[in-house]
Amino acid sequence: MAKLDESLLTGLPPFSRLDRSEIREILDHATSRLYPEGTEIFREGHDADRFYLLLDGYLRVVRTTPGGDQIIVLHISPGQLFGIAPALQRDTYPATAIAAAESIALSWPVRLWSEFTSKYESFTTESYKTLGKRLGEIQATLTEIATQAVEQRVAAALLRMANQSGRKTEEGIEI
Repeated sequence: MAKLDESLLTGLPPFSRLDRSEIREILDHATSRLYPEGTEIFREGHDADRFYLLLDGYLRVVRTTPGGDQIIVLHISPGQLFGIAPALQRDTYPATAIAAAESIALSWPVRLWSEFTSKYESFTTESYKTLGKRLGEIQATLTEIATQAVEQRVAAALLRMANQSGRKTEEGIEI
């Protein structure tokens, strides 16, 4: 398998403050995989054995209710870490990640999370910024649910989806 070039990661937040040799060390441990649309990358409640970085495509992260309904809790766009259960001190995935379009992701064994976070300070800082941002998004969603009318919540959800995973087209933004 050909080695991935360091330039793939240099502009992405978890890696943007690392030098090329550090990125090379991280990439040397990575596995790259193509996920066809509709493929589950990992399942809620299953052992968290890997963490991921989306290079291309889009993902839906869903939770399953006790009644079996799936609720989309997050959209993952290229350049974002996901499946980072070890950052939450979890041994299992808290949700299911599904490829919403054909997607390419890098992954690492979960045992490397603690090595990366102790060895690469900026990886740690940027990863926890990502967690903080996601927590803020969840809090905003809860506030919307508790305080806004249905029409306002739908509009806010569409705006959020456009911001998270929208693509500019000639006609506007495609979600």
